[in-house]
Amino acid sequence: MERKTGLRLHDLADRLNCSYRIVEEAVITNTGMTFREFRMRKRIEKECYLLSIGFTKKEIAYELGYAHPNNWSRAKSRALGCDKRNSKKMIRV
Repeated sequence: MERKTGLRLHDLADRLNCSYRIVEEAVITNTGMTFREFRMRKRIEKECYLLSIGFTKKEIAYELGYAHPNNWSRAKSRALGCDKRNSKKMIRV
């Protein structure tokens, strides 16, 4: 399975032909989150969907652009500000 890469702020700014600061400000204005927070939220939403249709943790990690499931788990826990066990509880909401 080929690992996917995630959208980066600078790549998006290049596509829109503007500075990354303008893109960041637009994201904050429209979502109340930084680009990084917004991107992580979308990854978590995608993880929930993929789990619901039967993807494995390894498949989800690759789909989200991570080389290993532990890397995704660690990034998610950091973003949620909790350990792995508590991050599972937070996502079930």
